[in-house]
Amino acid sequence: MNKVIDMGLLKPALATDVVVALLEELVLSSGRFNIMLAVDEFNGSFSPTTLRNQQKEWVGPEQLNLIRCLLQHIPQFPGAVLLSLSRSRMLRCSAPGWTPDHLLNGGTVPNERKLESRAILDSCRAVEIPPYTRQEMERCLDYYSQRRWITTDVSQAVLNELWHLTSGCPKTLQRMCASL
Repeated sequence: MNKVIDMGLLKPALATDVVVALLEELVLSSGRFNIMLAVDEFNGSFSPTTLRNQQKEWVGPEQLNLIRCLLQHIPQFPGAVLLSLSRSRMLRCSAPGWTPDHLLNGGTVPNERKLESRAILDSCRAVEIPPYTRQEMERCLDYYSQRRWITTDVSQAVLNELWHLTSGCPKTLQRMCASL
């Protein structure tokens, strides 16, 4: 399987096929060990894309092989499934709220995709991830420093400013620290 993964890394045109093969291999070997499928920003699977086909028409997410494969495997996946939803990946959509239902079915999702996303959502349990506490943010910044992802010294003034700018939001903190 390592050779297949290496081939997907070397040839981006084959990356989707490699992910599909890896997912199917995990499903086949699920009896031997516990597995978990984690999909970040899953609501992007139902939102409009920025891709166009040869006729210069917008390509819907249902036309992408990787999305079709994920949506096919998630309902009967033999292990744990972790789906994260994010408002930042909702292209050309306006969600009226922050609930999982709003984030999955943003403003411009066609009805057939709303039904499909609703079916997946019904089989899941929503878990809200609260913002960092001040102590958690300090530990996160320490981790970034240890990994040398932050190259400057984080003084108390910088820490206070980051706390006020990010309000403890992990994603915003990550973005802010990219320039440090």
